[in-house]
Formats: sequence, structure tokens, C-alpha cells
Amino acid sequence: MPGAPAFAFIELMVVVAIIMLLTAMLLPTLNGARQQAASIQCLHNLKELAQAWNMYVTDNHGVFPYNTEGGTVGWIAGGEMNYSGSSDDTNLMDLTGGPGHTSLLGPYTSKQPFIFKCPSDQSRSFGKSGSPRIRTYSMSAALGAGANGATSGQGAWLPAPPWLCFFKESDLRRPAPSMLWLFQEEDPDSINDEVFQFAMPTGAGGVDTAWIDSPSKLHGNSGRFAFVDGHSEAHEWRDPRGIPNVTYSSSSGMPGDPGSYPRRTVIGNADVWWVAARTSALASGAKNDFPSE
Repeated sequence: MPGAPAFAFIELMVVVAIIMLLTAMLLPTLNGARQQAASIQCLHNLKELAQAWNMYVTDNHGVFPYNTEGGTVGWIAGGEMNYSGSSDDTNLMDLTGGPGHTSLLGPYTSKQPFIFKCPSDQSRSFGKSGSPRIRTYSMSAALGAGANGATSGQGAWLPAPPWLCFFKESDLRRPAPSMLWLFQEEDPDSINDEVFQFAMPTGAGGVDTAWIDSPSKLHGNSGRFAFVDGHSEAHEWRDPRGIPNVTYSSSSGMPGDPGSYPRRTVIGNADVWWVAARTSALASGAKNDFPSE
């Protein structure tokens, strides 16, 4: 009795071609879904961090956690990341706390280190190689005292004074908590310590609208923020030319270092104005003289 007919070679090739065509058609949809999921997770991470920050403030009589450049005590401990294999690139105790590492928010995050990093951040301890780095988010330099509780010297890039810094709940007047950003997703090529440094523009001319630390474009041309009132939101960048594309590399291996990070000034950058209106206010009570929404 003759056996069942086998697939002819041409029939097999037709099946393979159909599978490849379907894969090509579905791949953009799958990539889009993956990117959307990463964006949602990033906003969720930021909201979780803002809620942890608020719980800390409630438990500490309205005083904000320390926000320092380096050191072993702060909202996180350590945090001097780079592309040269720094221990802070991968040390989870910086985030959750441990011997010699006092992370003030660690106990309020259920010691879950994964909420400190955006899933779209592909940075590693040597840029594109080595172990994955552990953090994408930084805190506004306008919020929190230094590691020893000192308020002098904080917000140096704003600069403060004349711009306000905020160290406890009773300091919160302008901007309102729902308009005052707390955490921001920072460009992996820019991030080093736990503080996001920002310079307030001084006028509507916009000649000084430059980033100091750089925000992120990991989600297309938009950034992610958490605010003091606990909500998180995305902001579509109006002038993404001012934000370099992430490269996961730097000439010196030191992200954020003035000698290696390509800061860009775009005159009249509406994005800098948008962030400025949500960063600080003049201590004198005078109205900001730059455009804001």
C-alpha cells in the first residue's frame, strides 16, 4: 500500500514564506506593545517612588529625605554611577539599604530594587557591556537637604537663592505639590549621582535654556516625571533637539561629567521652561519671567 504523500519542496517553501510574512506583519505590533508596556511600567515605577517618599515624609514629621551627591546616606545611598564599572552601577544596597548603606526610602519600597529603573534603560556597567545598571531615576535638586541635614549649598545650579529649595512640608507653597516634580527619568548617558541638577532660566529671551543634567528620551520624544503629590505623568518634548539621543557610551566613561556629556543649548527651549515652572519659584514672591503653562 503506498504511503501518504509527503510535502513537496515547493509546498514547504510556501508555508515558510507565509510564516515569514506573518512574522514581518506582526513584529511592529509586538514591538509597539512592548514599548507601550515599558512606558506604563516606567510611570508606575515613578508613582511607587513618589508614594514611598510621601510615606517617609509622613513618618518623619514632614521633613524630606536627604538628597545628596554621593555618600552613604540619602533617599538612596551612594549613587555615583558611571560607565567604568563603578560599584554603584550594580550595588542593590544603594537602593534598598544594607550594612554601611542607609537608603531612607528603602524600607518604604518593600525593598524592591526594580522600581528604581525604567525597563527601557539598557545601560550596563561598561556602557553596552557588563552587568545591567540598577537605576534610571533621579530626584530634583530643589528638594531635600544634604546628608548631614544642612540646607546651605543645596540647589546650587538653580541657583538658590534667589530660587527656592524645599526641605519640609511647610516649605511647599509655590509651586503647588501637584505642580512640583520630585523624580525624573534621567538620560542614562547623563545620570551619575542621585540628584537631577537644573538651572532656572532668567528670562523670556531663552538664551539660557540649557539642560545641566539631561532628561530622557527612552520613550520616543517624551520624558517621565513623578510629582510631590504622588502622581506621575509623561511630557512630550517640544524641542527634542536639546536632548541628545542615548548612546550608552561616553569619552571618559563618566556619564554626567561636564567634560564628556554633550550638553546642548537651544534658545527659547519650551521644554526647559516647562520643567522650570515645575521646579522652583522666586523666593521674593515675584512672578517667573519665562513662559510657562
